[in-house]
Amino acid sequence: MSKLSILAGASLLLFAQDGYCGEGGHYTPGVAGVRDFAMPQKSDLYYAEYTPYYYSDGYYGSDGKKLKTMDVDEEIFINNTPIHITGVSNIDIKVQSAGTSPTFFYVFDKDILGAKYCTLISSYYGYVHTKVKADITGSTGGIQLPGEPIRTSVELNGSAYGMGDLSVMPLWLDWSRKHYDIWVNYGFYAPVGRYNSKSFTNIGRGFWSHEIGAGVAYYLQEERQTAFVANLTYEINQEQRDTAVTPGQNIALEYGISQYFSQRLEVALSGYSMFQVTRDYGGTLGDEGPNSYIHAIGPEFDYCISKGKFYVAGKYLYEYAAMERTRGQLATINLYYIF
Repeated sequence: MSKLSILAGASLLLFAQDGYCGEGGHYTPGVAGVRDFAMPQKSDLYYAEYTPYYYSDGYYGSDGKKLKTMDVDEEIFINNTPIHITGVSNIDIKVQSAGTSPTFFYVFDKDILGAKYCTLISSYYGYVHTKVKADITGSTGGIQLPGEPIRTSVELNGSAYGMGDLSVMPLWLDWSRKHYDIWVNYGFYAPVGRYNSKSFTNIGRGFWSHEIGAGVAYYLQEERQTAFVANLTYEINQEQRDTAVTPGQNIALEYGISQYFSQRLEVALSGYSMFQVTRDYGGTLGDEGPNSYIHAIGPEFDYCISKGKFYVAGKYLYEYAAMERTRGQLATINLYYIF
């Protein structure tokens, strides 16, 4: 039994040499409010603080079903780390993270190509915890030993606190008219956050990402009480430090319907879909199986505490379908202040 236990523990602990982001890049859809993609009308300095919390109690495989059992020589990605598990009969996975993202953006009073111009910078400070528990049934040399089967349990816990990577958007253009906004933007993530390729949990990713975004908001009335919003973000990831792995490119679609019921209260229904569109490659990666995807939907409530100055928003999203990644729930409270 001790030999199997050692082998099982070693397979779970492969993260010690192969830390890697296997669930996408930096961009996290669903955190921003429905109308956050359209640039504010007034030229000014704005502050937003996003405080997302995410919880997942399962990994969903290539068939879109929750992974409860695994065959031999399986590899999955949890919290950006590959875990190679041999001979697992039952597996339980839990992931939770929480953080805050102070964000400053400035809307200039001069147009570019007939569009309003804005720049943005955002940092992140957070916590992540991952737990993987496996009840393992095995054999020695492929032949079952006489008597009781060899069984063991392996539990892996990892936590991390600290600073995440820095997000900068040097270019954000918005063409605003009576009944619509159309925007494009470019941004990047700089890998300045806490990252160690030998660690099971990381706050930073250890690689650069580039994002190209575009979207539209349509307003039924000139006063903009009712809005239909859609935004696309395309993410290109570079090679990760120490692993020589380049995560695949991703595209995220975020959408929503927003309605002001008074000058202070806004209610919205929003959702997102995110797809991995190219394979991860490099390092020690082999055939990684199908690309991942995730779909979510949920309500949002916004309230103006001080007109023209201070706003608060609450948002909840339930991930109802996923493949080759964790699936869970996202909740966030966002604060907005106009200087």
